Amino acid sequence: IGTHTHACFTKFARYFDVVGDTSAELAESVGRGGAKACGMIQYEWFRGDARPSACTLTRVSDTRQSISLSASATSTSCRIRQAHITTSYIVYIPHWSDPSRVPKRLRDWWRKIVAFIADHEAGHVQIGRDYIKRLNERLVGKPCADMASIIRSWASQHAAAQEAYDRSEYSRPWPQPA
Repeated sequence: IGTHTHACFTKFARYFDVVGDTSAELAESVGRGGAKACGMIQYEWFRGDARPSACTLTRVSDTRQSISLSASATSTSCRIRQAHITTSYIVYIPHWSDPSRVPKRLRDWWRKIVAFIADHEAGHVQIGRDYIKRLNERLVGKPCADMASIIRSWASQHAAAQEAYDRSEYSRPWPQPA
């Protein structure tokens, strides 16, 4: 299913129900469900429908419990010895409640839509995983006094990478309706 693995969602997927008997009804239902589950798209550059079709929420572990310091008698020599900050994800994705009563070609189109959406959200998860690894690497060996600024800088870079990904992905054409 696309360039990313769809199976990665089994641990952290949350589904919102959509209903409809046509591709237009399904699209409208996805918009309503996505806005309820995820909020509205708030990119300054985005001028389309602000209701998302899905979203990935990233949670970062408590940094105080994930970072070990090598402190000494003087605060100037305190260093970050280890960093094991982790992330967890919740992916909200649409689920068609009752596709059995509609034509097969509409069900087939829906499967393509869900695969398209899942592939996109898997990209967000991969970016998150890459960036948390970079954060842990960036912290080790640094002075304790620099920790907050390193994390702030990382958070800004991570958010920019996620937005850049959306900006490039939003130009991809969706599977055509049945």
